[in-house]
This record gives sequence, structure tokens and C-alpha cells, in this order.
Amino acid sequence: MRKRFLNWGLLAILAVLSLALGDCGSQAVSGNSKGAAAFDAETLRADTPEAIDEELAARFERTKKAADKMFAEEDGHLVIRHKYGRTVLPERP
Repeated sequence: MRKRFLNWGLLAILAVLSLALGDCGSQAVSGNSKGAAAFDAETLRADTPEAIDEELAARFERTKKAADKMFAEEDGHLVIRHKYGRTVLPERP
């Protein structure tokens, strides 16, 4: 009888732990690191292929401009500026 009680007790503990650990990964991860929406939800948008292509092209241009601001060339070396400072890339990595 005692062995059966220990088995059921262990099973109950494992069930509680699995539920608790399973909830740890349920936080929603946003693709946007700043938490801002990628587009205005109030604005009506067309779902035609042309409108989608136009919106994607505009997003690409904004992303490209932001990336271009990060890179510079100083004394023949490529320099990347980021939130931790700057990194000078060697000629032959």
C-alpha cells in the first residue's frame, strides 16, 4: 500500500512540474524587438497582389535605410555601429 501511495505521489508531482514548466514557454515572442506594430491596424489595406508587393517594397526600403545607417567605412575598414558600441571588421576574417 505504501509503495502504491509513493508511486501516485511521484506521478502527481511530475504532473504539476510538467504543467508549471510547460507554461514557461507560452510567452508570446514578437518579431519586432521594440514591441511596436509593423503596421497600423486601423488603416484599411487592400489584399491584392499589387498592394501586397507595394507594401513589402516599402518595408524593404525602410529596413534597408536603417541597415545602411549602421555601416560605415573608416580607414579602409568596414565599421558597424550598434547598441553595444562599434565593431571594426578585419580585412581577412
